[in-house]
Amino acid sequence: MNTEIIVETSLLHKVEITTNAEDNEYGFQINGQTFEGGQLRSVGGILYGPMQTVSSVTKDSLAYKAGLRIGDRIRSVNGIRVESMAQHTVIDLIKQTGVFLKLEVLTLTKEDANYLDGNTDKVLRNVKKFVGSHLYDRKYIIITIPNVTHIYEKNNVNYINYDVYYQGSYLCSRRYSHFFKYYNELKNKFTPDILTNFPKKWPFKLDKHQIDRRRRLLEAWIDNICSIQEIFDNSITQEFFSNFEPKSFKLIYLNVYLPDDNILTVQVDESTTISDKLLEILDIAEYFDVFSIFVYDYDYSITHKSDNVCYLIYNFNYSKFYLKKWVFSLNLEAFMIENSLTLKYLYYTVISDLANFNLDEESLKYIIHLKNKNKYKEVVNKLQKYNHYNTIIFKGVDITYMDLDNYTANLKLSYNIIEIEIDIKNDENVHIENIYWIDIISVKIKHDGSIIVNYKKEDNDVTLTIDCKKIKYVKACFDKIMEESKLNYEV
Repeated sequence: MNTEIIVETSLLHKVEITTNAEDNEYGFQINGQTFEGGQLRSVGGILYGPMQTVSSVTKDSLAYKAGLRIGDRIRSVNGIRVESMAQHTVIDLIKQTGVFLKLEVLTLTKEDANYLDGNTDKVLRNVKKFVGSHLYDRKYIIITIPNVTHIYEKNNVNYINYDVYYQGSYLCSRRYSHFFKYYNELKNKFTPDILTNFPKKWPFKLDKHQIDRRRRLLEAWIDNICSIQEIFDNSITQEFFSNFEPKSFKLIYLNVYLPDDNILTVQVDESTTISDKLLEILDIAEYFDVFSIFVYDYDYSITHKSDNVCYLIYNFNYSKFYLKKWVFSLNLEAFMIENSLTLKYLYYTVISDLANFNLDEESLKYIIHLKNKNKYKEVVNKLQKYNHYNTIIFKGVDITYMDLDNYTANLKLSYNIIEIEIDIKNDENVHIENIYWIDIISVKIKHDGSIIVNYKKEDNDVTLTIDCKKIKYVKACFDKIMEESKLNYEV
């Protein structure tokens, strides 16, 4: 049998080989996750989902001669992207190959391999690289999370506690939401570079293997950061470790409107922040967030961190919560499209925004035709090509810009550009100023909440001041876009 193997090593080189094989014995084995999905990680500025790892390669086999090596990560099989796929799915694709097998693989450095696997040893390197050992003294401690406890309550509500031990003695039991809150509190006090590799949220219910993986990642993360003396001794950490008994609070029910118009009802107490509770119940990944809308406002604003349910108890009849897409990058959306649930939510999101695309009659008919046939992916791919896709528009924004003082403008934020439409008084034309994110030098928040953006324009430093009723939402968009684009600016 004439069999050809091509191995494209994305970070190194490309080799091709044609030889003979019997019974499609290529001479390698793979190992990796046995479930679908997983956390995206950046290597070389590119986001990758979890990949199957080459666990063994027989010497002088087809795979060996083609350049495949132990530790290589399989990104695609015969042109089919297999990131975030289960092991059995990838094996089936390889078995169906026949006489021709083409693999795209990543050959990684040890550091990148550890990072891609979620190995928090990289945290220690970040401390030395970004902070310096003279700033943070390290101490030898042992913090473990050896097991989890399943807690069951009435109304079929259940959750998981992670049991934390210090030097072999029991300290406390904490839910993932408690770890997440602790992580955010530390970020406000310490440089984020030493807090990396915190396990992210996952949009689906975790199976026992995923729960155990989260336990191990939480254990590695907290053991590493608490080896830093200043973090371990800080009041934030000591409060987190305190073995408190939960208080009794008044419970209320909140309705969360999903993108497909279904409603999810969640039970919360008056001490819980919106983000903590709703995102915990829904277990949302980085693709979605919870937004609120008030009847007197008729506009969305993101519910972030400090927004507390206790305030909304008194205003419950005047507000609603919506689960909405919280992504600007089309690269991230590519992963959403590969999952049936996130694709479904993405589809309903773009359909609800159909009026904002200014489609001509022919295009609109075509979209409606696809919609009637439930062609989710085709509808999304079509609308992604239009201007202002993934653009959030803030109308009636007050700006101060160059020689323009206290003018009103429409602010449009998208992944690539900031567009400002300024209505010049006594001028029939509308002035449009475009600012590219890569040109931003710094973003500052004034005491009154307004945003000051300093950026480069034709080798000159230009200052733009932005103020509006939804300034927190504007700032959240700034932060999200910069996070996705992996850019940094001075804050």
